[in-house]
Amino acid sequence: MLQTNARVKLFYTMPAFHNPTGRQMSCDYVAKLAGLLARSGALLVQDLVYAELPYNGPVHWLAPGNNVINVHSISKVAGPGLRVGWVLAESDIINRLAHLKPDGGVSPVLSNVVLGLLQSSALDAHITRLREHYQAKRDSVHRLLQRSRICEPEYTVPSGGFSFWVRLTAGTDPEMFIEAASREHDVHLINGRNYGPRSGRHVRLCFSYLPISLIEQGLERLGNLHANL
Repeated sequence: MLQTNARVKLFYTMPAFHNPTGRQMSCDYVAKLAGLLARSGALLVQDLVYAELPYNGPVHWLAPGNNVINVHSISKVAGPGLRVGWVLAESDIINRLAHLKPDGGVSPVLSNVVLGLLQSSALDAHITRLREHYQAKRDSVHRLLQRSRICEPEYTVPSGGFSFWVRLTAGTDPEMFIEAASREHDVHLINGRNYGPRSGRHVRLCFSYLPISLIEQGLERLGNLHANL
């Protein structure tokens, strides 16, 4: 075993609709985590890129400050091409982060587009419509998965974000199934093993982009493939 005296300096988490599991941490839980980390001088990074898309009511997260750093993005609510984000933290942390980007690193055109969106009175109404749109898609995909033969019926229904995290039915060879789905049916799944060593029987199903008709068609193809393996 490797012996080291190194200590944890930073802890990264996604408390609002974790990708890929879709789970949500309570603000109280994250506050206790931040306090524990603070005692050893470690920073807590909250990735809140999905935090604007709750489907079951408002979401509360830990405010930035002290050892808490919050990361946000416009890409999930305004368009994936607008890959601009921002960091909220204590001023000394922001100053240190700024030194890591001496060339700026962000397109001034995109920055001004995002600034205009953030200052627009229409953005809140747009996000409200997005929540309704994605919640309807989530509910439709949930109904389809409950009838599907490819996965076990018990899984976390995401309360926000874009993804279902499901376990393939017992006896399914994940590698063979995912490869055959791509090769024979042009259906592309994200293998759970990419997310951790104990997730090999899981797949991430993202519902943000494709219309429900194509998602239903894809799940039907997967069901037929599963029946014939």
